Amino acid sequence: MPKVLVLAYNAFSDTNANGKTIKSLLSSFNKDEIAQFYCGAERPDWSVTENYFQVTDVMMLKSFYKNMNYTPIKSASAVPESNTNKPSRYVKLRKHNYNFALRFIREILWKFSYRWRKGFKKWVIDFEPDVIFYMVGDSVFMDKLVLSVASKYNIPVVLYNCEAYRIVNLKERKGLEYLYYRRSENSYRKLLSYSKLHVVYNSNYLKNGYESFYQLKPNSSVFYTPYIFENSEYTRMNPSTNFVYFGNMGVGRVDSLVEFAKALQKVDSNYILTVYGSVPKDEVHKFESVKNVKLMGVVTSNELRDIKETADVLVHVESFNPLIMPKLRYAFSTKIAQYLCAGRCVISYAPKDMASSEYLIQSKSVLFASTCFQLDQILNDIRMNPDTLKIYADRALEQARENHNESLIGGKLYTMLNKLIQENL
Repeated sequence: MPKVLVLAYNAFSDTNANGKTIKSLLSSFNKDEIAQFYCGAERPDWSVTENYFQVTDVMMLKSFYKNMNYTPIKSASAVPESNTNKPSRYVKLRKHNYNFALRFIREILWKFSYRWRKGFKKWVIDFEPDVIFYMVGDSVFMDKLVLSVASKYNIPVVLYNCEAYRIVNLKERKGLEYLYYRRSENSYRKLLSYSKLHVVYNSNYLKNGYESFYQLKPNSSVFYTPYIFENSEYTRMNPSTNFVYFGNMGVGRVDSLVEFAKALQKVDSNYILTVYGSVPKDEVHKFESVKNVKLMGVVTSNELRDIKETADVLVHVESFNPLIMPKLRYAFSTKIAQYLCAGRCVISYAPKDMASSEYLIQSKSVLFASTCFQLDQILNDIRMNPDTLKIYADRALEQARENHNESLIGGKLYTMLNKLIQENL
């Protein structure tokens, strides 16, 4: 029986993107084959494993002056109430994420905190891991923790990269920011030098970015974001085409949604864009310039399944803001897998030079526009040729079955980890 020790900031979860992704990737493992160390404040998902070890930043700080009992949490009732009922404290801390003085202080505090380590070491000994699966963030402390456990047990390490946290051009940074990212880069190079290493990426675009940056090509694989198939095959149900957007509206997406809505209005005054999700408070007013947008707020996962069922077009957008675009170049939205697995026509309005854009263009599974002119052409084609909706719904589903099938991807990862373990025996 393989035993996988997972280290990530976020716990397995159905409430945040990172938690959902690692839950799907490791879906082929049994509960007793997985244990996870995490630092987030969220409640973990007990359907994946019942063996968690949680140390949040606040818990770490308390360890300097309070002799707390750091033990594994193996049931929902074992999670201290203070760890889950005060999310505002963690939200406030996360708001200072780009204060690099605080980042340095945080790393130093993690380095010298010790009371939790005794319980952590016993927890690892009791579990006896065969392989480490590390969801890479930007924490040097976590890098060192991974290497210390891997070296002690002489076991393989699998790095999972779904963001460009360690691809930072130091020439564009100054002062503490420069020092922080240089330290982060050096720490990642130590991970890459570990002899029993395999790297997993969520796109070829990100893989090429890392390998070009570090001038190294370690053993690696690409596993696209997995998702489930929960909708029936597409058939037209609406007299008027139903355009739907759902998900995160941060990082400049509101401006692109407004542009999309204006394009809809220009092509057909009856076209409406229905938007589900939380709009940033300082950007709600932007939707006042368009009259064909319905803001529906946040919905449950069950409601979202029904929304996708009745959608004709699922809308994907990214920011064209030159200050935002470079930061999102390597990002591969988890919404891509959700959209494709829904088996509906997808329109993507986004810059070309992005991980998700490259993937969607090459797949030919969606209608892609990087300019307003191209977007107008696509919308006019849909209006004149409704059969296009079915053609691209089928293409989306075909692409999803090939690259985003949760059971298929989970099975491939299970096989890969088992192979690494067997080679290490």
